[in-house]
Amino acid sequence: MFFIYTVVGSMLLLGAILVLYSHVQSMEFFLVKNVEISLYRQYFLWACFFLGFAVKVPMFPFHV
Repeated sequence: MFFIYTVVGSMLLLGAILVLYSHVQSMEFFLVKNVEISLYRQYFLWACFFLGFAVKVPMFPFHV
């Protein structure tokens, strides 16, 4: 169960990184910073990164 829990967190992080890369076509910080991203996509990326990192670090409600 713990393995599945951490894999889901990793998939959220990977998915967010791939969506960001497909939109910007680069992972260079200064290019990512200067690209216009829609508000809906920003919320989606924030949620994926937040939940993924919350699973990976011992954050209170997400730590098993």
